[in-house]
Amino acid sequence: MSSKTEDHRLKVSITHDDHVTDDILCEVYLPKRLTEPVELIFRPTSQQSRELGWPFEFSIYGEIKDFSGEPRTRINANKVYYKHGSTKHWGHEISESVIIV
Repeated sequence: MSSKTEDHRLKVSITHDDHVTDDILCEVYLPKRLTEPVELIFRPTSQQSRELGWPFEFSIYGEIKDFSGEPRTRINANKVYYKHGSTKHWGHEISESVIIV
């Protein structure tokens, strides 16, 4: 992950083992070359992070809607693999998790 700006930012649903967690902030970095992968960075809340437990394999779905409420962009992947993640804690109730796939 570099300091570049994401191509898309949206809230997605993550599903694993028939359990769905909604409204997880996701940054999408599209490849600049055909040989590069798409990079997804998830920024779950503390509660979402505990609920997920971050399995090795999961699926995601999200939409970016236009002003009329119609989907403009859809992100859908049936198999997403956990690459690495970290959580910073700044006290009892303040933390930030970052998950990279």
